[in-house]
Amino acid sequence: MISIFDHLSSIIIGSAVILILMVAQHRSSHASVEQVATHSVKAKTLVFGHWIERDILDLGKNLGRNRFRFKPPTTDSLGNTSTFHFYSDSTCVSGCSFPSGVNVAVGDTARLHTRYRLVPTERANLRDASGQRVSRQLMKLERDVSETYVNNGVAPDPIETKWRADRWTIGTLSSFNIEMLERDGRPARHSDGTVNVESGDYIFVKFSVVPEWILDPENYIREIYWSTTLKVRPYWEPPKVST
Repeated sequence: MISIFDHLSSIIIGSAVILILMVAQHRSSHASVEQVATHSVKAKTLVFGHWIERDILDLGKNLGRNRFRFKPPTTDSLGNTSTFHFYSDSTCVSGCSFPSGVNVAVGDTARLHTRYRLVPTERANLRDASGQRVSRQLMKLERDVSETYVNNGVAPDPIETKWRADRWTIGTLSSFNIEMLERDGRPARHSDGTVNVESGDYIFVKFSVVPEWILDPENYIREIYWSTTLKVRPYWEPPKVST
């Protein structure tokens, strides 16, 4: 009888030790995956933010004053910016040849078009402020580029088949917004609420990114928010003050 109790005690102690080791291994694996997910979402957010800043700072490059540099961004039903078309000019000092088939002679100009398209991808269950899991739509930003020939300062928009996808993209966006601001920080809008591209002196960009791996228990970082406000190249010559 004593021998049986000894064996039972050994089995119970051994099972407890194995359970403790399994729990420790699971937590270690969870911590490793979370560390990778956290590093990945931080890196992707910073790189994507750098791409956005580079695009906005180049917006309107080589265009003269009093010239439109972008079209009003469109908004989807969730309040996200669904499309944004902007451009700059390239002065071809030694001639240019582009993948779109546009060939520009020496000294002529090509218009460089860039288009953002927000494309829905999948849904993910994320915790809200109250701690409840809610289904959120994730999105991917597609960046397309193309070129057209400038004739007497006018360039047509590219036809749809001439747009080509660029490598700059990110696929785990939970929000994406672009807003035109006036000099005092107010939204640049007409009285009917439409965007007033003529009074847009600044561009405000805001987006949020979620980790690629949604863990349970919850990730240490649930969502990363990024925003910036950048000056648009001037639209008009300031009035001269007579002295």
